[in-house]
Amino acid sequence: MDQRYITLLREERIPALGCTEPIAIAYAAATAARTLGRAPQHILCQCSGNIIKNVQSVSVPNSGSGNQGVTVCLPVWVYAQERKAAPELLYRALAVSNLVAIYQKSSIGRLSAFCGVVGAACGCGAGIAFLEGRSDQVIGNTVINTLGNISGMVCDGAKPSCAAKIASAVDAALLGYQLAQQGYVFADGDGLMKDGIEKTLRCIGRLGRDGMRGTDEEILHLMLEDDAVGC
Repeated sequence: MDQRYITLLREERIPALGCTEPIAIAYAAATAARTLGRAPQHILCQCSGNIIKNVQSVSVPNSGSGNQGVTVCLPVWVYAQERKAAPELLYRALAVSNLVAIYQKSSIGRLSAFCGVVGAACGCGAGIAFLEGRSDQVIGNTVINTLGNISGMVCDGAKPSCAAKIASAVDAALLGYQLAQQGYVFADGDGLMKDGIEKTLRCIGRLGRDGMRGTDEEILHLMLEDDAVGC
């Protein structure tokens, strides 16, 4: 299992340009054009090495995307601050949160209509459970309960409502953790839930990878059409 997590981390840690730096350069060029009264012939830019995201030195949480990074990290960090947890315990809980999120989405693939914050919320719920010293069973049941609640959430592009989705997902994770603490877990056959965490994750992975392939295409059509039929 440890080697599988290491392999997933190596796949995730790839150089990727952030979206803010190219926009900042474009804004600087537009400002120069307005100031000069004409388009500049050339510009000279100096950029920080932190323009490359998803590498070890990056300081912004990024577990697949900014929204997912915020979801897997901030709830765990706030929980740790309230509990006055030791720094090492916080770091371990954050590692659990990120690894669970990465593992959950590994079978889905990089592009899917399956909302990424669902997996991120599973991660933060698992991280909080770990932070409080819960058993592996409670941690796994927290993930199952979270997926049983919000696994139908779809991705329809990055936009302001993503913040609301994050809030809903984290709320579902906390509810899932509270249920797991009391010994409750969605059983095999409750919708898409299967017998145990591994089978459930494979089922949800198939949903996101295969089941939502047509959903992804339809969402794109609806977003691009000015007057979508039936809307």
